[in-house]
Amino acid sequence: MIVLRDGESDISFMSLTDPAFDLSDRGVTGRAPPEPIDVFLTTDRGAYRAGETIYATALARDPAVVAQTDVPLTAILRRPDGVEYARVRSDGAALGGHVFDFDLLGGVPRGTWSVAIYADPDRPALARSTVLVEDFLPERFDFDLTYADGAVTVQADYLFG
Repeated sequence: MIVLRDGESDISFMSLTDPAFDLSDRGVTGRAPPEPIDVFLTTDRGAYRAGETIYATALARDPAVVAQTDVPLTAILRRPDGVEYARVRSDGAALGGHVFDFDLLGGVPRGTWSVAIYADPDRPALARSTVLVEDFLPERFDFDLTYADGAVTVQADYLFG
């Protein structure tokens, strides 16, 4: 194989007779085959503060990646101690797309919360995701725009903490 690098040629060899590099002991076995209903689940962010709303989106499809429009899904939000905090049911009328919103009260426990999606809450979850509920302040900026003499001036300040 000839590789061009900085206008020069270089030769590199790859053995086709050596055994392949086995990665199975490194946890890279891949994704399990989908069930009859394959659900992709994501949240709008990964970290929230008490008093905010968690928005979770789930896309339901079959193994041929066709949207499942007639499958109602139930989302269950659990606190860090495993206790169910909220349960929301969606009818799935939007081409297999479901949006769930969970309002967090001001005094909720901090830690790792979990969202699980079910077609039947008495069966195993079709998808799971975790989010953090912590006391944090996101990075913030403050800025002023002024217009004078045909020029715009921007004063931007980074508000740490």
